[in-house]
Amino acid sequence: VEAPGGFRHVEVRLAIPGEELPVALYAIHPPPPVSGDLAHARNDNLARIAAAISERTDETAIVVGDFNTTPYSPYLRSFLKETALLPARRCLLHQGTWPVIFGNAWFGIPIDHSLVAARLRVAAHEIGPDLGSDHLPIVLSVAPR
Repeated sequence: VEAPGGFRHVEVRLAIPGEELPVALYAIHPPPPVSGDLAHARNDNLARIAAAISERTDETAIVVGDFNTTPYSPYLRSFLKETALLPARRCLLHQGTWPVIFGNAWFGIPIDHSLVAARLRVAAHEIGPDLGSDHLPIVLSVAPR
């Protein structure tokens, strides 16, 4: 999609029937913050998606993707606060997923995230093997609480 500032990014929403409410899986990839304009576009994109999710109280949200921001970022913290989503993996030290050249090690940058609604239980969360991308995949399994 093209954001209001003209920067293109990936954003997909897939809704499927759930146990009580539909489950909406959002896959997002806002622009990388490699310039002031792109950083602003990323931040606006995250704020717009968070607002849309928080307005949809009739669904259970899961958001995954390359957020182009670390867990320590105030923009990700704002996203979590507005949506009331929880990180699928809660830990003090986050395992890097980018760039893949560091492998499944602690030297990469954790910019890929999986966020889930409190109605869900994270059954499994792990960093997967190199599949040919410049990012390592995240494997996530969820279940109702």
